[in-house]
Amino acid sequence: MIKLQKADFENWSACLYLILQQMRKEGLFSIEQHINNPEESNIFMYSNVLQSSTKIPLEFTTNIMELFLMGVGQEELTRNVEKYINAILDYEKPHKTIKDQSIKPLLDFIWETILCSINGNAPKTSLMLGRLSIPLMIEFSKNDLENVIQKCKKDFNYFKYEHQTLNMDEEIDKFISSISK
Repeated sequence: MIKLQKADFENWSACLYLILQQMRKEGLFSIEQHINNPEESNIFMYSNVLQSSTKIPLEFTTNIMELFLMGVGQEELTRNVEKYINAILDYEKPHKTIKDQSIKPLLDFIWETILCSINGNAPKTSLMLGRLSIPLMIEFSKNDLENVIQKCKKDFNYFKYEHQTLNMDEEIDKFISSISK
């Protein structure tokens, strides 16, 4: 199962910040490639959410964002997300040991952040509001969130360039091997 840690919330904060920031700057559909192919997304790679011990938060996030991209309204999304979280929790119960924590706080954080963004709040504000749903035992402070956001602003452009360069190198190698046959 999963043991939620501060790092889980840091990683998801970075991921959500970058997705919401891109959506705000470049438009809603600019995130479509990230949502449809998270394993190939530099945002999901940068934020380390792909390395999680469970794929539930990743699937949860991409499913919600996909519905949002399809034009599902806020009220309908809210009704169905609550059902979705309950279905995940029902699935989780028989697989959980006493030492395991519920994944619900992480899903609540992700959903509250996305919902605040849908309501028109800026990415940072959405994350600040989403952070209010995190249990105090996780100890994810406002300063921790600020540090995540500052790190994203500083590092992501470099990471994005570095990742594109690696992909370009791979494409060149493929091209060279195809013409040398």
